[in-house]
Amino acid sequence: EFREVLKWLNVVDPSTNYSSALTVREPGTGNWLLTGREYLDWKESSGGVLWLYGIR
Repeated sequence: EFREVLKWLNVVDPSTNYSSALTVREPGTGNWLLTGREYLDWKESSGGVLWLYGIR
């Protein structure tokens, strides 16, 4: 049972999710973030954390 749990917790291959997301991606997705003042300020700063959260 312990080994079954470990298998279930094993690292997921992110390429599956990435490939799936690419098929439904809209052009320009994320541009609002990359051109936003908060992001640009963070990008120019040294260190720090950029925390993003979304609605599911």
